[in-house]
Amino acid sequence: MSSSDELILEAAASVLAQHVAAPGASEQHPDLIPLELLQQYIAHAKDLRPKLTAACHDILTDLYATLRAYCAHYLAEPLTIRAVESMIRMSEACAKIHLSEEVTESHVKMAAKVFLENFMETQFFAIRENIRTRYSSILNFSF
Repeated sequence: MSSSDELILEAAASVLAQHVAAPGASEQHPDLIPLELLQQYIAHAKDLRPKLTAACHDILTDLYATLRAYCAHYLAEPLTIRAVESMIRMSEACAKIHLSEEVTESHVKMAAKVFLENFMETQFFAIRENIRTRYSSILNFSF
């Protein structure tokens, strides 16, 4: 086990310890995940390499192109190719959380939502509100 694996497991154990009030607390809180199961889940999720589908590729491409054009037109903070890279990584991470072998449209929308919410914080108020209106379907997305 690598040192990063140990850190993840220690962090998970620490979080679980905060929620366990006393011996037998899992009986009081049946929705708590046993530590061994959490460790297996994390190990399995880390091994996954979700693939981006063509439909998801198109969604990301379209979002990047329209948002970049919008930023250029309204003199907003510029958008770089790193934005697409970060949305891809977030989409893959979301797929891993769901133990999915494939990145779905839902994973991409969740990543785009997180990206847009953070991107809007870098913009002036009028631009932020315009982005909020234009991309409301993504910003209102939930699993």
